[in-house]
Amino acid sequence: MPQHFYIKVSANCDSIPQSVPFFTALPNKDILLQIDLKTDLPFLASTYRKVKGADLHSHNRHHLYFTGNNVYYIGELAEEISLKSRDITFKKISSSKFSFRAPKNPGTYFITIYVKTRWEKGEKDTPWSVKTVYLKRNIILFVLYPLDWVKNGLLNGYPIGNYPEMDTARFFFRIHRLDYKNPPGFIEVTKANEGLYISKHFKLKDFTTHRPDIYPKYLILSPKLLLKLEHIQNLLGEEHTIKIMSGFRTPWYNYNVSGGARYSQHMYGKAADIYVDSNDDCIMDDLNGDGKIDVQDAVYLASIAEKVEEITGLVGGIGIYDWKKDSTRGPFVHVDVREFRARW
Repeated sequence: MPQHFYIKVSANCDSIPQSVPFFTALPNKDILLQIDLKTDLPFLASTYRKVKGADLHSHNRHHLYFTGNNVYYIGELAEEISLKSRDITFKKISSSKFSFRAPKNPGTYFITIYVKTRWEKGEKDTPWSVKTVYLKRNIILFVLYPLDWVKNGLLNGYPIGNYPEMDTARFFFRIHRLDYKNPPGFIEVTKANEGLYISKHFKLKDFTTHRPDIYPKYLILSPKLLLKLEHIQNLLGEEHTIKIMSGFRTPWYNYNVSGGARYSQHMYGKAADIYVDSNDDCIMDDLNGDGKIDVQDAVYLASIAEKVEEITGLVGGIGIYDWKKDSTRGPFVHVDVREFRARW
């Protein structure tokens, strides 16, 4: 069975993302990629409706929008979608679905999505104007280094370590309502690609383990975690900047350096320890405005993460850490997407 990915392409680059601009696959994996054009206009009618006295009809590939002041928009959803990549050949299955085979060599591959769509704009009892809009969006395919390429705990010299034995893990996961398997593989991070934005605010290098002397590095990253972090950033506002204190941890790093939990979410790319640092002093900002930097600022940040879970359904763990115990960065908050609620 081909691996199925669903990518939303937004007509508004500043909108809150509903998907991230990357996906992962093992070498030579058959892929089915579906593209959805997200228009970001405020009103949608997919069937016959009457809006402010004007009878408008929407059917099949048409979406109907209303913006107020008796101005109406009809957007034709993706008149034409095409994909291009220097390294990949695509087969068009339908107007929005494409199949292809992932390259045989692990690495970073770029795909450009071209969308031609049409908008009609007008007012009641006046002529309508038609505008053709061309959208261009870039997405990234990371072809993974398979887990079974790790030998003696090393992948190309980089210390990965060993994931818990599955028999033991299954027992633990069953008790704790988790259903995690060993990861299929790892994204390779090099000096050339570490600066790539993998969402609006975050780069690939933000989630690597802190080993500045070693390249390449390897990581795992859950798209759901990125979406959760982007929603937290959106609620905080652009005047605040989220920093990642700890993202992905290899089992080796988790056990030998950070002293993390045996089944830490960090090892599966599903967790990040975050703080807000808008002035780049490497310390949590005074988020609650009380003139002090203390655990109450972490409580405030955790409350934002709580709101995001309520809004998005991206449920997981939220942990508050006091700066007195972790003084190098000040207070911080652990956020993950383990799919059930956990608090500490």
